[in-house]
Amino acid sequence: MSSPPAEDSFAARKTPPTISRRPPSPPVSDRDSPSAAPLDQADQRLIQQIDRGIKTAFYLDPDRFERLRPYLPEVRLDYDPEKELLQRHMPDVIHEAMIQVLEDCLRQEIRRLSQSPDVDSRVRDALQKVKPRRSTDIINPRGSRFELRTPDISFRAVSSNSHPSLVCEVAYSQKSKNVQDACIQHIKHSKGAVQCAIAVDLPYNEPKAGTVAVYRAGSKSGGRRSTRRRGTAIVVHHAEFITSDAGSIEGELVLRASDLICLGRNEGRAEADGALLKIPLRTLYDEYYEAQTDKARPQKRKLDDLSELDWSSYPTDSDYSSEAEPPSKSWWTMLLSQGLHEKQARDVAPNA
Repeated sequence: MSSPPAEDSFAARKTPPTISRRPPSPPVSDRDSPSAAPLDQADQRLIQQIDRGIKTAFYLDPDRFERLRPYLPEVRLDYDPEKELLQRHMPDVIHEAMIQVLEDCLRQEIRRLSQSPDVDSRVRDALQKVKPRRSTDIINPRGSRFELRTPDISFRAVSSNSHPSLVCEVAYSQKSKNVQDACIQHIKHSKGAVQCAIAVDLPYNEPKAGTVAVYRAGSKSGGRRSTRRRGTAIVVHHAEFITSDAGSIEGELVLRASDLICLGRNEGRAEADGALLKIPLRTLYDEYYEAQTDKARPQKRKLDDLSELDWSSYPTDSDYSSEAEPPSKSWWTMLLSQGLHEKQARDVAPNA
């Protein structure tokens, strides 16, 4: 009678007979593995607020930001260590529509030039390697190691591991100066590796002009002679495409192939400067107003549905505008809980 086989280890018993066991993986760092250092309740609550979009701005010191960075959700974020401010880019129908139309137009123009027999072959070959990359992180190499910026759109060569060559920022619900400053910082922080930055400023809840500006890494005079300073941002184009009274303006947003590719003097740089990408301003105008219509439809349906409610089931809240908190079941509280503004709530139930 043969003796029973020696008992195998638990790990060996769990391994299928057709698959050989692999050596154990090396331990990962705390930065790569969030589970290695559990967050306290305050940090967990903050991560949830960022993820759900409950707030869009958070004050964090650089050390705390660096500790939380492995846990941050995959959303567009900017962090300024000097202001200790983390900001989330909140998606909006109009904001996202403008990002999409800009990206589509740029891709079409890149494809057109890369296939055109009228364009120098060196420029065509270089353009074929340029692809869109959403939300590429741009770190300030001369500033704090904690600084982080993520443009709305970025384009760069597939083989490139450096910064994107062209970025776009769209401002809808934020101040126009913020998006203009962001474009300048993208060029400065990358030391001119970001060769071109586009800033689009859209009207938001008020009559104002919609504008598009192009910033390019360029030269400035220094002393007796003109010297090229890497990372100097110069405005080369600024135009309205929406008038303050909501009218359209004809014209084109014109870029150069050299805004997307980097060629040496003997490699076709002059030819890249002469190959132009053209985006009709009317295209941006049409997309803005089409997105506005799309955004208004569900809001109008909500207002129509609320207008048909039986308001007698809700107690009248006569002092909703006072500092006292209104009753939880009042019509006013119910309307505000639906995401309506005060004026919209009054229009829906003016006699309630």
